[in-house]
Amino acid sequence: MDNNQQMNQGMQGQGYQDPNQMAYAQQQAFQQAQQQAYAQQQAFQQMPNQQAYAQQAFQQMPNQQMYNEQQMYQGQVGVQKEKKTMSKGAKLGLILGLSIGIPVIALILVLCLIPKRGASTPEAAAEGFMKGWLNHNVSQMKKYSMPTKLEKDIKNRVAGTLDYYYLSEYINYYYEDSNGVVSMNTITDEIYDYDDVMDYNEDFAEEGIFLNIKEARCIEVRFTYRYGYSTDDDYEYLDVIKVGNRWYVIPYDVLYECF
Repeated sequence: MDNNQQMNQGMQGQGYQDPNQMAYAQQQAFQQAQQQAYAQQQAFQQMPNQQAYAQQAFQQMPNQQMYNEQQMYQGQVGVQKEKKTMSKGAKLGLILGLSIGIPVIALILVLCLIPKRGASTPEAAAEGFMKGWLNHNVSQMKKYSMPTKLEKDIKNRVAGTLDYYYLSEYINYYYEDSNGVVSMNTITDEIYDYDDVMDYNEDFAEEGIFLNIKEARCIEVRFTYRYGYSTDDDYEYLDVIKVGNRWYVIPYDVLYECF
C-alpha cells in the first residue's frame, strides 16, 4: 500500500468529508431557502389583495342590497302606475256605464212602479171598477175607467177634482152603505158592432177628445155586498171600451157632469 491510499483510509477513518459534496449540499440548501423565501413573498403579496377583494365585496353588499331594493321599489311603482292606469280606465267605463245605465234603470223602475190603467179584458175592467165602487175606493174606480188622455182633458175642463165627481155621482149616490164585497161574477151581456163603436168615437170627438176606441161591450156584473150586519145581492150593467190594448168602463155619470 502506497502513501496516498494510506492517507485516504486514515482520513475516512477520522470522518473526513469531500469538499465537492459539501459544496453541492450547501448549494441545495441555499436554493431551498430561496424557494421558501419566494413562496413566503408570494403569499404575503397575495394576502392584502385577497383582503382588499373581500373588503370590496363586503363594501359592495350594501350597494347590491340598495340596488335590489331600488329595483323592487321601481317595480312596485310601475305596478302601481299600471294599476292606476287600469283604475282610470275602469272608472271611465263605470262612469259611461252609469251615465247610460242609470237613466235606463230609472225609466224601467218608473214604468214598473206606475200602476197600469184599465185591464187586459173587459170583464176584469168591469169587476175592478165595481169593487172600487162598493169599497168606496175612488182611486180604483179611476184606474178602471179613465184612460190617461181622457183624465188630462177632463182636468182641464172642470174646476173641481175628479174625486169629487166620483164621490158625488157614484159612491155617495149609490151603495153609500156598502161595507165591502162578498162575491162577484161578470158576464158579457152584449158585444157592440162597428157602428156602435164609431158612435162612441164621434161622441168623444164632439167634445174634442180623440180616444180611437177599437171595441165596445156591455158587461153584466152580479155581486153580493155587505151593508151594516146584513148582505144584499144586486147587479149593474157597465159599458166598457178598448183604448189601445186596455179596457175601461165608461163613467157616464162623471162625463155628464164634466161635459
